[in-house]
Amino acid sequence: MNKINGLILATLLSGCAGTLKFMDAMTNKMDGRPSQEQIDAATKARRDQYVVDNPSTKENRKAAILAGKVTIGMSPAEVIASWGHPSNASRSVVEDVVVDQWRYGSAAYGDYIYFKAGRVFAFQQ
Repeated sequence: MNKINGLILATLLSGCAGTLKFMDAMTNKMDGRPSQEQIDAATKARRDQYVVDNPSTKENRKAAILAGKVTIGMSPAEVIASWGHPSNASRSVVEDVVVDQWRYGSAAYGDYIYFKAGRVFAFQQ
């Protein structure tokens, strides 16, 4: 039995209250996935860094980015700062108007953001 399996077994047998959290942390370390805490920290750092690097961004947009929200009028860079990169992106042209659609999550349960002329003009969650 290797050290990690022995440690997990010892933790399980001890009935420790933090067993599930410990096991989740160990599983994430073993398979290379980041923990939820690491994901949350990286998301916060991305948002904070955008606001620091872009001081001329309107205050209401800065607040939205820091809160993880999207608002009408945001640029693609502001949306990425707030929500990260989309799962999927597509472009269509309707009556000579270019519309970009970004999807976050799955096609069935995703959130959609629509850009026209480089700005959010609609979104659905």
